[in-house]
Amino acid sequence: QDALSYFEKATQLAPSNVIYHNLWAQTHYILQDYDEAITRLQKSASIDGRYPPTWILLGDTFAAKGDIDQALEAHSQGIQVGGWGNFADQFLDQRLRFYISAGRGEDIVAAMQQRALDRPENTNMQGAIGHTYNLMGQRDQAITYFEQARALGDTLDRTVRELANIYLAAENFDQAIPNYQLLLESNPNDVESNSALAFIYARQGRLDDAIRYNQAVLSQSPNDYD
Repeated sequence: QDALSYFEKATQLAPSNVIYHNLWAQTHYILQDYDEAITRLQKSASIDGRYPPTWILLGDTFAAKGDIDQALEAHSQGIQVGGWGNFADQFLDQRLRFYISAGRGEDIVAAMQQRALDRPENTNMQGAIGHTYNLMGQRDQAITYFEQARALGDTLDRTVRELANIYLAAENFDQAIPNYQLLLESNPNDVESNSALAFIYARQGRLDDAIRYNQAVLSQSPNDYD
């Protein structure tokens, strides 16, 4: 309550500062007073409609209320005005699962695809779309976008790892192996990659290789009884 009072005073002193309006709204959000938070964020958006965090916060607040259509509209607007980094923060999976659980996964993908058309060189966007399709259980679509990200030069650990794991789940070992090996180039002690390669080589009958990679796992995780 003290915070609300001080943010109100701050916005009176600097009425065009959208950051103060947003912090005021976040305080209402913490108090689960979502309607007041929305009012404050809409005021912020009227001051500067090109400030991405406002739209992402507004989408989150509508989501907290369970208003899927309004949340989607706000999040999409935030992504379009350059707020991808705000949307794809530590709460990305929470946001994606909100839409997927509501049967609106394709709608948030469409918003990301629209932004990707404007920024075709943005490998993070391609990888995120692949990640979303993977969460939706659409493996082939996920592979398509992850491979696009890789073709554009995306070598991020999370992209390579998720693609490798998808290929492993599909028992497409020939495609999984080079991705796990790429992860080991940057971190030879990566337990997951060593374990996956050990499993693959055992399935392929390459027992010496399977033993070698299992030993690499045990060197890092001696209690891995599997």
